[in-house]
Amino acid sequence: MTDNTYTNRYGLVFDSREELEAWDAYVEERLAKARQTPVISYEEAKEEIRLLRESLRNVPHTME
Repeated sequence: MTDNTYTNRYGLVFDSREELEAWDAYVEERLAKARQTPVISYEEAKEEIRLLRESLRNVPHTME
C-alpha cells in the first residue's frame, strides 16, 4: 500500500498535490501582503501604546 499524502514545507499533510499547492499559494499570498504592511519603529509603538492607555483612562467604568 502506498502513502498518497503530500507534506508541505510547513509540515502540513494534504491528500492531493493540488490541495498542497493551493494551500502554499494561499500562504505565499498572505505573506506577500504582510510584507507590504509598513513596519513601525519601537518608539512609534511605545507612543501608540501610551496614547491608547491615555484614552482608556477617560473611559467611564461601570459596575454591574
